[in-house]
Amino acid sequence: MLNVNLNVFNLFDNDVATSIFDTPFRDRFTFSPVETFFNGFDPIAVALTGTQRPDARYYGGTQPAKTLAELQNARPMDRIFLGRREVRFGMKFTF
Repeated sequence: MLNVNLNVFNLFDNDVATSIFDTPFRDRFTFSPVETFFNGFDPIAVALTGTQRPDARYYGGTQPAKTLAELQNARPMDRIFLGRREVRFGMKFTF
């Protein structure tokens, strides 16, 4: 018996993004003392005070957001794409 198969990945060779830059800031949030974290905080308000460095990749390479509305409307850049087209042929002979 002869078994023949064909596997094709990314058949139409699309450059579709599968991931985006999802972190708007390069720095992490630090709290001193640590108890202030458990009291609750608004990360957007903390970031907009100017203590956080913006990541241009999140803003699509444009000017970083200065207001909450601009931050919410940001269009992040694409990060990971589908791989190249790949075709595999297989043949298996069993007796």
